[in-house]
Amino acid sequence: MAKASRHISRKAEKKSRVINRMAWVALLLALLGTLLLSLGQYRSSRISGPRLAATDQVGQIYIVSDRTAYVFDDGGVRRETVALSKFGIHGDVSDFLPMPGGDWLLADAETAQIKRCNPKGGECLLLSDRIAASIGKLKPPIRLTLDEATNRLFIADGGNHRLVALRLNGDVLDTSNPGADPFKAPAQIRVDGERLLVADSRNRRLAEVALLGDRFGAVRTFAYAETPLARSGHVYPNGFLHRANGSYVLINADGSGHHGDLIEYGAAGEPLRMLPDYGAPSSSHLTLAGLLGLLDNYLLGWEADPQSLVETEERLVVADPSLMQVNQQSIGGEWQQFGDPVFLADLHELSAAKRGWMRWRQFGGLTLFAALLLGMVAMARGLWIERSAVDVPTRLVTRFAAPTMVLQNGVHWIEANGSTRRFAAQVLASVTVLSLLFGAGVILSLIWGNDADAHADWWPLWLPLATAAGAAACLLLLRRFARYRIGTDGHVLYLMEPNGIQRSIALTNVRYTPHRIWVGSRWMTYRTPIGELFRRQELRRYVFSLLPASARMNEWEAAQEVLQLALAHHPWLRWALPLSSVLLIGVLFAR
Repeated sequence: MAKASRHISRKAEKKSRVINRMAWVALLLALLGTLLLSLGQYRSSRISGPRLAATDQVGQIYIVSDRTAYVFDDGGVRRETVALSKFGIHGDVSDFLPMPGGDWLLADAETAQIKRCNPKGGECLLLSDRIAASIGKLKPPIRLTLDEATNRLFIADGGNHRLVALRLNGDVLDTSNPGADPFKAPAQIRVDGERLLVADSRNRRLAEVALLGDRFGAVRTFAYAETPLARSGHVYPNGFLHRANGSYVLINADGSGHHGDLIEYGAAGEPLRMLPDYGAPSSSHLTLAGLLGLLDNYLLGWEADPQSLVETEERLVVADPSLMQVNQQSIGGEWQQFGDPVFLADLHELSAAKRGWMRWRQFGGLTLFAALLLGMVAMARGLWIERSAVDVPTRLVTRFAAPTMVLQNGVHWIEANGSTRRFAAQVLASVTVLSLLFGAGVILSLIWGNDADAHADWWPLWLPLATAAGAAACLLLLRRFARYRIGTDGHVLYLMEPNGIQRSIALTNVRYTPHRIWVGSRWMTYRTPIGELFRRQELRRYVFSLLPASARMNEWEAAQEVLQLALAHHPWLRWALPLSSVLLIGVLFAR
């Protein structure tokens, strides 16, 4: 029998070594996956594709891509290339506006600075400091439009949810009044005669603002983004274009401001049609390679993402930084790539570089997933081995109860009385009522509130639900552990389990704190309504007075005992905790 027991012990020990090695491999894979994921995410985000498109009075087309401004003639032939670092801008720009005199207006996407720059000499005049001294700092994203007839500049201050009117020297004329019809994250702004058109993103509309001299007038909704043509969730206007034929084209993006649809509206703001997707396959008969390419693009998140629109000679030009493309739609409605061969080669090179780093990000995500699976297998097998080894105690029993002293057959017992369970039931009832009232208040505020995005605030309902669930779990634990009893006759410590089994433990193996008693491999925790057990003299005359004083520990020593016990009986905790931390970091990077 002893020989068979030793054989089983050696077999379990061998399995434990294998499980531990699997766990360390999972941890190393998790670290590697997190590194690859973060590196791929960072490097791919640094490659900025064609974000902005603009035109000037003579028909030239400007494309801003990868912190560079490309200048084309009306035929799509590149005439000039200017690096934005020439103007002290080393990141992306949120807007680019050519002026009649040849200067450029640039809005820095990171710092929200607005500069008026001379592309020939590189000199710049900073306008944002003068604006900040008058009405406070601008907050990105910043969009611009110029009224050439009056030499006024209008700003969509997206981070501050307002519009700003100013002269070209930086003097502020007016700001929008956040009254009964405020703006929420205005994404684009354009002068259209005696009015301003604003893509009011978070209000899901194209708004019209009357211009009363140098002041902003009344605001009204010109077109709604939520129409039968819009896809679910793609109802946030990120940009628009007033076409020469009188219609309007809106970029209806998702909640992050990306992957929008191009929807055409009539002159009165009525939805007409959704423009064809330039990122869709040109043929409906896909080959196996085409299907694999679509799947690959889906896994990479490689999909159409129109960010800026311009029109020239009845051609619609769309800048897409995600697909690394600039597309143009001819009169017949067909999509073609815009630009000369050199420009297309530049975009192809950027596209290849970005896809390469996105591959690293994808590989990092797969590595993290493999680490998770391997870690779960190791954990499950490790727990199974522990459960199958009967000679290894694994339970930590915790009991929260108010004790009652009982003397039976010379044994001094401490057991829980019914007052604790009654108190727990009262707490549960109170928490449930408060949770229901809190939930009802949230629902009523959502129903009668005037917030257009109110549905996004349903998350507070999880708070009362989680609180009520936690209170119910505490009540169940109290009922479960209240059936344990501990006692002693001065020579042996007894543990009475709920199933009636009584275990005896030598007092030399007992250690305790003012709140807890260590019985073999388990902790029994007793708490009273008035504080520590040792503050009640009647308890000291019972069980605790019979325990050796040398066995008493402070809370720090008890915490070390609990940690040592947990690591000794559950060795997978040594790698499960760092593995969980690495996986959590990886998930955050993946999002």
